[in-house]
Amino acid sequence: MHSLSAQMLDSFQRLICERCLMSFTQSRLGKLKTHLRHRMGVNELSSYEDYYRLLKKDENEFNALIEDIATKETYFFRIPGQFHAIREYLSPMIEKRLLDNSKIPPLQGDTNKFKKTPIRIWSIGCSTGEEACTIAMAIMEGIKYPHVHDVEILASDISRQALNKASTGFYEASSLKKIPACYKTRYMKMIGDGAVIADDLLRKISFRIFNLRNLDPIRDGTCLFTRLDGTVEKLAVFERFDIIFCRNVMIYFDFPSQQRLVDSLYECLKPGGYLFTGDAEILHIYKHGFENIRYKETNIYKKPETINFSGKGKEIWTIKSCLKP
Repeated sequence: MHSLSAQMLDSFQRLICERCLMSFTQSRLGKLKTHLRHRMGVNELSSYEDYYRLLKKDENEFNALIEDIATKETYFFRIPGQFHAIREYLSPMIEKRLLDNSKIPPLQGDTNKFKKTPIRIWSIGCSTGEEACTIAMAIMEGIKYPHVHDVEILASDISRQALNKASTGFYEASSLKKIPACYKTRYMKMIGDGAVIADDLLRKISFRIFNLRNLDPIRDGTCLFTRLDGTVEKLAVFERFDIIFCRNVMIYFDFPSQQRLVDSLYECLKPGGYLFTGDAEILHIYKHGFENIRYKETNIYKKPETINFSGKGKEIWTIKSCLKP
C-alpha cells in the first residue's frame, strides 16, 4: 500500500467536511487513517489517490466510510441528570403550557372527542436509539395526562446501520445496566439475553437518516429526511420542537460549522423550547440567543418566548444571519 501524503490526507479531510461537516483534530487523524486503510482493503485498492477518486464519485462508498467513522458509543440514561430534568422539571412545564393554550380538559375517558396536542422532540445523532428511548421514558414519566398528548420523537443519525439496529427495539442485557428497575418493568419486555422496548413506546419514535449539513430551517422551514426503506420525506423543522437533544455531535465539527449548527437548532425550537448538549459542548463560546438554565446540576438552554427590543415592544427573536449560505 502506498504511503499517505499530508496533501492527500488534507484532501480526504476536506471532502468529508464538505459532505457531512465532520472534521478531525490532530488526535483523531490516526483513526481516520485506520478507517481509510480498512475501506481501501475492502475495495482492493493500494493507492490513496485511487480511493479518493472512488470516494468522490461513489456515494455508497462514501457512506460506507462514514459508517466506519461515525462513533456509535451510547447507552441508556447517559448523563442521567438531563433525563431527571425532563421528568421532574420540563415535562410538567411543557404540559401546562400546552393545556393552557389548547384548553383541552385533562379528563379520563373517550380521548377521540378532542384533538391531542403534540409534544415534539428531536434526538440528533441518536446512534442505536438508546437516547431516544430514554427520552421517551422520561417524558412519559413526567407528564400528568398522557392521554391528551401525542409524544413524537424524531430520532436521526447519519448511520443507516445504527438506525436499522435502533428500529428493532432490541437491546442486549449489557446495555440495560443503568436503566432503573421501574422503567424496565413499565417500558421493556425481557426476552432471552436482552429486552425489547414496548411497542407503545417505540411507536412514538421515528428513525430517520439525516446529514446535518442539510439542516437549514430558514430556507423554507423544511428539511429532507430518509426513511429506513430509502424513501425521502420532507419534514417541517422551523420552530417545531419542544426539546432538542444534540449531544456529542458538535465536538466533531469545526468552529464555523458548530456556530451554524447552534444557530440552526435555535431556529428549530419553538419559542420557549429547550436544548440539551453534551458535557463538553457548553455554548458560551458561540453567539446565540439562548437563556442558560440550571436545574440541580444540569445545564439546559432555553429559547426565549419573547424578547423586548427597546421602542419596538415584544416580538419573537429569530437568528437568520449566521446560517450557511
